[in-house]
Amino acid sequence: MSQSNNPDDDIDALDSFFQEISEKPIEKSSIQVINETSDEDEIDDTAEPYFTPALPQPKRYDENTLENRLNNSNYSNLPLKKNIYIQSQELEKLSPEEVDELREKLGNISVHGINVCCPIENWGQCGLPSQVMNLINYLNFKKPTAIQCQSIPCILSGRDVIGCAITGSGKTLAFVLPAILHILAQPALHLNEAICVFLSPTRELAIQTHIETSRFLKLLDMRSTCLVGGNDVEHQLKTLKTGVHVIVGTPGRFIDLMTTNKNFNLGRVGFLCIDEADRMFDLGFEPQVMKIANALRKDRQTVMFSATFPHIVERAARKLLSNPVEIVVGIRNTVSPNIDQTVEVIKPENKFNRLLQLLGQFQDVGQSLVFTNTQEKAEELFGQLVKRGYKVAMLHAGMDQNDRASILHDFRNGDYLVLVLTSVGSRGIDIMAISLVINYDAPDHTADYVHRLGRTGRAGNKGWAYTFVEPHEKTNAFEVYMALKKSKAKIPPELEEICKAAQPKRKLSGFLGHGFRFDKNESNKIQEERKQVAATEAKKDENKGDDDESDDDEDEDGTTVAAVNDMSTIKTTKDGTFITEFVINDYSAHVRLILTKKETIDTVTDISGTTIIQRGIYCPPGAKPPTGEKKLYFFIEGNSVLAVESAISQLQRMARESDSLKTAPTTKYKVV
Repeated sequence: MSQSNNPDDDIDALDSFFQEISEKPIEKSSIQVINETSDEDEIDDTAEPYFTPALPQPKRYDENTLENRLNNSNYSNLPLKKNIYIQSQELEKLSPEEVDELREKLGNISVHGINVCCPIENWGQCGLPSQVMNLINYLNFKKPTAIQCQSIPCILSGRDVIGCAITGSGKTLAFVLPAILHILAQPALHLNEAICVFLSPTRELAIQTHIETSRFLKLLDMRSTCLVGGNDVEHQLKTLKTGVHVIVGTPGRFIDLMTTNKNFNLGRVGFLCIDEADRMFDLGFEPQVMKIANALRKDRQTVMFSATFPHIVERAARKLLSNPVEIVVGIRNTVSPNIDQTVEVIKPENKFNRLLQLLGQFQDVGQSLVFTNTQEKAEELFGQLVKRGYKVAMLHAGMDQNDRASILHDFRNGDYLVLVLTSVGSRGIDIMAISLVINYDAPDHTADYVHRLGRTGRAGNKGWAYTFVEPHEKTNAFEVYMALKKSKAKIPPELEEICKAAQPKRKLSGFLGHGFRFDKNESNKIQEERKQVAATEAKKDENKGDDDESDDDEDEDGTTVAAVNDMSTIKTTKDGTFITEFVINDYSAHVRLILTKKETIDTVTDISGTTIIQRGIYCPPGAKPPTGEKKLYFFIEGNSVLAVESAISQLQRMARESDSLKTAPTTKYKVV
């Protein structure tokens, strides 16, 4: 047989097949990347081809991303059913006069708003599911508290609500129960969705709220999750992905997870609750809360609850709430009448022995809380009690989050009889067995005193509170005195003497005397000269072209921040205290970040003995604040001019040191 001369005849058929495949061009545009996070994820039709360069890492925080999330939501136009309240026939028959009498009878309830609902008198008028009613009966909640009687029907009717009531009055249940009915009225939940969001200022309060909420949601096959720092982020993201009916968390962690999980649908959130609103804004969370609120749907329902109602809460309420109903039970910023308050003026060396006496006296009554003002004092007191054989635990902000949660869990289960803690636990600890609160260190602010004592005497139970005031603690003594006066409690003569003794010192501390007129005029003249020099220097800087620095350190009229925050701006109130405003708006962003930190404010207040509250709104260079508002500033109040001057000096020193470092902020949030 003759051999063929054709070279193709020598090629194997299988080799020819693979050669033909390799010669065909690959349609690169048809190859796409599939999200490999889970089988439940949908394929992204807009994914890039496999051969494209690696995508950049996502930003940790982009405020525009969070604010624009609602525009990309498929549920932005989904109808939201808010008015789900059906008033009982017996309440419909009441006249306006009878409704006012009912509010007075239920607990001195005062309301402000248009067309406010009549309060309920029993749980049967709420329209709760039978499973929830059975749990309420099992928990022996015989009837709603005053804040629950008025707030529940208002929330169920779809109104925005501001609730103000004493600690331990059942504010948590006042928004949890309406939230459950709100969820039942909405369409079914899907993946990466939530219907309600509860924001809390501290981790402890968020965890406590989550526990209370889960207890009711489980009965109806509903889910909730707690988003707080210190816990596993991956686990929290997986929980959000499955969809939850209620999210409970702190603002910082909520923003982190929402910007990380961009598939989460914020458009389904139709119920927003801000718990302990005064503490939330006092800690500087107002910008974060505003960002979260702006990312949610505009027709959402927003409610706010707090034990105190300062000016900063009112201002925030005007921005967040629409035609709200304001509900106040009793007198604002007061201690529950169920708590027996006792204040003792005592020397430092006698405080520990008195503490041991009280712990022994109430050992068989219930658990006890012992508050200190510093972490060091808490650790010292904890060690002393351990040596004496007490079942004692310790809690402060310097501890790991898991340790704090574990200690609270064990304390709630009765493993410890005494808990030594700082003011980090003044909110968020809701344990019925607590019968005694001891302020080993007197609080330096009236609101702190109210919330510390609010850990006992909850849900109508009897509570006792003892506060130790040292003779030299005039500032703390005055705050405790004002709290006792508002609560109409008995004021010990020794405490009154300390407050009265401080009055002559205030009057002689300067700027109030009728003599030395020449020195006062001379001082004012010097201050005016300083302002002129400062203004002249500012104009020189402008001529040099240093626009960047002048924007941060100058006001519109050329007056520097140092001139605005002058000592001569200190004023005297009718109560004999001294106040001033320390403007921080015109400092650089880095300096504002340092000054507004809680650690900075706590340090200044400890050194100067003053009260410092952040107020106003930030205005960019050249912009004027809206009508009725002021630029961002610190409100400083003290019992003497020297104390206020000390606070100003400390803030100015910290501002100079922070500005000289020129260090980028380490926080993941942007100061605006």
